[in-house]
Amino acid sequence: MRRLAFLLPALFLMAGCATNSWEPLPMNTRVDLNKRNYKVINANVIGEDGGFWFLILPITSPSTINALDDLYKKAGITMGGTIALANAYQEYSKTTLLLVTFTKMRVRADIIEFNAEEDRQSHGGK
Repeated sequence: MRRLAFLLPALFLMAGCATNSWEPLPMNTRVDLNKRNYKVINANVIGEDGGFWFLILPITSPSTINALDDLYKKAGITMGGTIALANAYQEYSKTTLLLVTFTKMRVRADIIEFNAEEDRQSHGGK
């Protein structure tokens, strides 16, 4: 009986649920596959940011901006130049364990670099 009294609260604390959803990240990058005016620098780079909720109160919330910053750091990207994100998706996951909820924002994308010289030739040298 004592074992049951000890195990029941432990099982109750471990009970929980998890949800997960992927959706395209809105981007303005357009790649014309017929022109081949780009090259893939790094494929399937993932950036993450996490958060924590207690009861229904968010202590910290994950941010898409922080996840993108993490993605840029992992890919070694500095701002400027002809580098862009393609095939970008964001995932939001949530795991709840009784009173606490752990949230995570993940952004996945391919890093591409446009070839400006080929693009100029395709527009008549302008």
